[in-house]
Amino acid sequence: MNTENVDRRYWLWVTHPEYYLGEDGSPREDLEPGHDTGDGWWTCSKDTKAGDLVLLYRTSPMSDIAYFIQAQSDAFPLSDDDYARDHGWAYGCEYQSLFRFEAPVTIGQIKDDAALEDWPALRGQFQGKAFAIAPDIWQRLTQLLSNSNPGFRATLETAGVLPQEVSSEKDMEDALTTNLRRLKEFGYDIELYHDNKGRTGRQFVCSSIQGCMDLLCQDRTNGDYVVIELKATRAGDHAYAQVQAYMGWVMDNLPQGTHVHGLVISYGTNAWFDSAMHASRGTVKHINWKELGL
Repeated sequence: MNTENVDRRYWLWVTHPEYYLGEDGSPREDLEPGHDTGDGWWTCSKDTKAGDLVLLYRTSPMSDIAYFIQAQSDAFPLSDDDYARDHGWAYGCEYQSLFRFEAPVTIGQIKDDAALEDWPALRGQFQGKAFAIAPDIWQRLTQLLSNSNPGFRATLETAGVLPQEVSSEKDMEDALTTNLRRLKEFGYDIELYHDNKGRTGRQFVCSSIQGCMDLLCQDRTNGDYVVIELKATRAGDHAYAQVQAYMGWVMDNLPQGTHVHGLVISYGTNAWFDSAMHASRGTVKHINWKELGL
């Protein structure tokens, strides 16, 4: 069946233990990738179309996103199915499991991710059968799943979609580079650094520590350096370690006599980052990307 659909939508299906576990407590066989589901169907939204992509959320005791599924038919009414009618299921569709996540994304990870805090499914505590997933939420979820399940990228590529884990930070960099004056209201009147070799501060290479600063800038008034690290996720220990290392590199390798400041711009922070930032006594600061309005 050709499931290509230019109007493809993304869905979260919510399922309970009696439907994701077999009688012996093992994963349900027809959710295994490649399994022939025959005439099987899954309850879905009436708006589901063949080719739509689905993440399957398992309720307690698992409380995670564990499967990647594709709808193999448009939604059809279940009015003639007694079991479906008894359970309040109005529509179903044929389906095929494409990937089972060895490292599912847990409810804890979802709640801790600032980019997902306004997701209606989360705010509704997954109380429902099917939720439409907006493209930006889909990208974030598939990014998280790709990070911990390397083989998932190939499956996404086959399905014609890829998470924007690299391009999202590149997009942030593109937007900020052309709008550095937007930071002025946050206390940063800065411009992109340029050296006498013609290099700019964008993706500035720090060869001795094998890294690249996202943006190296200078204060327009006093020449202070500002190292900017961008994260399309919640900033944690890795982001803090990066900006500190780059600040140290600037201190060791660029003209002396000016101060070096660190700035992390991300979709929120975690407790580890907040504690470390507090201990830095103002040398490292944070701005939430959403506050920039870019």
